[in-house]
Amino acid sequence: MNLTGKSFCPQKSAPLHEQVRDYFESRIISGSLPSGSKLPSTQDLAREHGTHVSTVHKALTELVQKGLLVRRKRHGTFVRERGQKLRNVAIYYPEDFWKVEEFAAKRVMHAALMNLLGEKDIKGSLWIDPRPDNLQGHKFAELEKAATDGLIDAVIVPVVDPPHLAWLRKLPVPVAFSSSEDLPNNVSADMDQLARLAIQTVVEQGSRSVGLISPVYPETTDADGSPHPNAHFYLAFLRAAREAGIELHNEWIKAASSVDDGNRNQEEWGYEAMREFWRQPRHPESLVVFPDTSARGVILALLEMGVRVPQDLKLVLHKNAEIALLCPLPADIITLSLTDVARALIEQIETQFSGGQCTPKLIGFQREKKPAGINKPI
Repeated sequence: MNLTGKSFCPQKSAPLHEQVRDYFESRIISGSLPSGSKLPSTQDLAREHGTHVSTVHKALTELVQKGLLVRRKRHGTFVRERGQKLRNVAIYYPEDFWKVEEFAAKRVMHAALMNLLGEKDIKGSLWIDPRPDNLQGHKFAELEKAATDGLIDAVIVPVVDPPHLAWLRKLPVPVAFSSSEDLPNNVSADMDQLARLAIQTVVEQGSRSVGLISPVYPETTDADGSPHPNAHFYLAFLRAAREAGIELHNEWIKAASSVDDGNRNQEEWGYEAMREFWRQPRHPESLVVFPDTSARGVILALLEMGVRVPQDLKLVLHKNAEIALLCPLPADIITLSLTDVARALIEQIETQFSGGQCTPKLIGFQREKKPAGINKPI
């Protein structure tokens, strides 16, 4: 196979590895490189083209990630057989979500992923990175080896921060992320839509003013210093309130005052934030609380202080659809389906595995007509 022939003419307008990648992709899609064909070694391809081995390796790796090629240890790189079944999927987490009580959403997400994969007769395997945070920006050798050796066909990363993305994106298999980054193979909750829906609910409650309790703010970061995915909601909420003409004052916003504060037990944080909020001389007509881990503490504080809902204060609470929220108050509930997030992540790897083009997926929030769990006026 001669890359320097008439079929391939390098141009200065695009990076060379992209030209090599596009050349092979077009030949695979057209069928001129049939399923099962073995490619020459990267050394031979680089020599034919007069470029570096790393350029060819990067081009072919992107096609492996798109599901068009497959690498077999000690055998080489082959055009993937069309119709080949997705068999084994690794689910990678940078921390052990089983050990932290507040990680209930991650546990529900994992269960949903395993159930949905099982329905498709795909084996899912759990990979928890045991390394300390300061080392997790580098590749996880065990996971990379499993991908290189063909033990896994794809990787799903339900929660990831930017430092992990560099090495995860280089894995020689399709990968799907749930991240705050703008990636074609990303799945994320639509925080702009959540903010608009919360303010719309406030308007429908008949309120002209609103407060917010949420342990995130524009400068909130994860432990590694990367932006927290939920910090975007804070700014979107301020914008939505302003556009709707809803009164909102700084003293009516209770957010984390520091990274350490925001990383505290969120139920305890919500309890203390609500007590501090209600000690103010003036209150808004409605209060929005996000996420549900903080809402539990807010509900406890409201009951303890004897605040009448909705006479004294109307409530809009976030809730993950699959996780019960004990709320004996007449609150409006806005939910996110973690199962929908899990399903979209699986769709992303299936698209890549079949050679398709991924686009980012946003999962929207819904208002509950009848709040789930115990949610009766007291």
